[in-house]
Amino acid sequence: MSEYYKSIFNDVLGPVMVGASSSHVAAAARIGRIAACCLTENTTEVRVEFCKNTSLAYTYHSHGSDMGFAAGLIGLPLDDARVPDSVRLANDAMVLRFIITDSVADHPNNYRVRIIRSDQDELTFQATSTGGGMIDLWEFCGVSLHYYGDYHAALLLCKPDEAESIAKTAASHLSCKPSISKDEKHSLVKLVFDKPPSKEALAAFPAQETVILSPVLPILSQDKYNLPFTNCLSLYDYMAEGDERLLSDFAIEYESARGGISHAAVLKLADDIFRVMENACAAGQNIVQYENRILGSQAYRLNQKPSFPHMELITDVVRCITAVMESKSAMKPIVAAPTAGACGCLAGVLCALSERLHFERSILLRALLSAGLIGVFFCDQATFAAEVGGCQMECGAASGMTAAAVTELFGGTARQCLAAASMALQGITGLACDPVAGRVESPCLNKNIMAGVNALACAMMGLAGFDQVIPLHETIDAIYEIGQSLPQSLRCTYGGLGKTRTSAEIQARLDAHFPPTVNGSEELR
Repeated sequence: MSEYYKSIFNDVLGPVMVGASSSHVAAAARIGRIAACCLTENTTEVRVEFCKNTSLAYTYHSHGSDMGFAAGLIGLPLDDARVPDSVRLANDAMVLRFIITDSVADHPNNYRVRIIRSDQDELTFQATSTGGGMIDLWEFCGVSLHYYGDYHAALLLCKPDEAESIAKTAASHLSCKPSISKDEKHSLVKLVFDKPPSKEALAAFPAQETVILSPVLPILSQDKYNLPFTNCLSLYDYMAEGDERLLSDFAIEYESARGGISHAAVLKLADDIFRVMENACAAGQNIVQYENRILGSQAYRLNQKPSFPHMELITDVVRCITAVMESKSAMKPIVAAPTAGACGCLAGVLCALSERLHFERSILLRALLSAGLIGVFFCDQATFAAEVGGCQMECGAASGMTAAAVTELFGGTARQCLAAASMALQGITGLACDPVAGRVESPCLNKNIMAGVNALACAMMGLAGFDQVIPLHETIDAIYEIGQSLPQSLRCTYGGLGKTRTSAEIQARLDAHFPPTVNGSEELR
C-alpha cells in the first residue's frame, strides 16, 4: 500500500461518536477493534496497560479511554446508546483490566494491549492515538510495523526462515501485497488485501500467530493515487494565477481522488456529517442531563435572555457552540471536527449561520468541505493531539477551519479562505490544554466559543483583503513548533486550570461518585 495521505473524512470530519475526547474514546475504540481481531476461543483476559509518564495514565477514565476500548472490543458503534456501559458489557464476556505500569513510553497516548489465553500463552501489541481518533498500530508481538486501519490486512507471525516463503506464496496465490519486518526472534509478514481475505487460505501457512485486520476508517487507502495536490504548499502551486475557484472545489477534487469516490459521494458524506452536527446542536439547546459532568445545561439560557443590542449573530454562535458541547457532555452523538474537545466550534458556527441566514444546503456542505481541507493541511504538517501540542492543536485548528468555512459561505475565493484560516491560527498560538478535573468541559467550552468568534472576525478580515503576512503553511509549522515547546503539564494533563484547588475538589467529588468500573478494571501503581 502506498503512502498514507490525509483524508477529510478519516482525519478531520469525524468520527461520529459519543464521549469526551476523540483522542481517547474514538481512538481507543479503534484500538479495541484491533484487539477484537486478536481474540480466540481460549481468551480469558484482556489487559490494557498505560505507562506512568503518559497522559492516559491520568485521564483514561475521565476522558473515556476505558469506555471506548471496551466498545471497540465488543463491536459497539461509537454512537450506540450502550457505549457508556461498555466496560461492564465487555466484562460479561471476559475479564477486561486497565493497568498503570511503572514503565515509560515515547508517546503520551500509547496503549499496550495483552490478550491472555487459558493455555498461558499471550499476544501483545502496541498502538498510539495520534489525534482526532486516528491510530497507529506500531508493534505486534514485539515486531515493528505501521498500520492505520485503512485497508484489509493479515498479520502472520512466523520463524525468520519461513517469512520469505510465506510472503512469496501469498503474493502468487492470494492476490495480496506482502511486506516483511522482523526482530531478533520473529518475522512478521503483513499481507495487504483489497477485500477481506479467506481465513481458510491463511490457515494453510506455517505461522505461529495469524490475525486478520478489518479497516477501522471510512475512507480506505489505495494502491495508487492521482492526487491533484498533497499539501498546502502544493495547492498554491496547483492554483493558476488569478484562479477564482472556491476552496470547496479543490476539497471535493482532492477527497474524490483520495478515496476513489465520485464528487457526488463526497457531498453525500458531507451531508451525513452535517446532519449529525445539526442534531447535536438541536439536542443541546434543551436541558440535557448526564450525571458525570461538571457543567449543567446552559445553552438554553441564551434563548431566555435577550442578546446584547445588535449582537444577535454572536449570541446565536455562542448558543449553538454551547449546545454542541453540551450534547457531547451528555453522551449524545457529535462529530469530532477535528476533535471531540473542539467539536463545538465548526458545527456551532455553521448551525448558527444556517439558522439565522438560511443558506442553501449545498452551500453549507461546500463550506464544511472547505473546513475539512484546511484540517487536512493542518494534520499533515502538525497534529490534532492536544497531548502533543496543547489546545492550539484542537480549538486552534478548529478556528482556522471555521474561518475558511465562513469565508466561503460569504463568497470568498480559495485564496481568501486560506488567508482567513492563517489569520485565525495566528491569533490562537500557544493555547494550553488544561482541562478542569480531567473532564473535557471547562475551559473547553470557553475555548470553543473563543475559537468560533475568532473565526468570524478572521473571515471578515479575509473577505476584506487583509494582509495575512504569514501564509498558512508557515503558520501551521510555527504552531507545531510552539506546541512542542509547551511543557508537558500544559498538554492535556494537570497543568494550568487543571491543577487549581477548585479543580482538585471537583475531581475528588466526581471520582468518588463515578470511579472506574469495578468489574475488571484496576490500577496498579
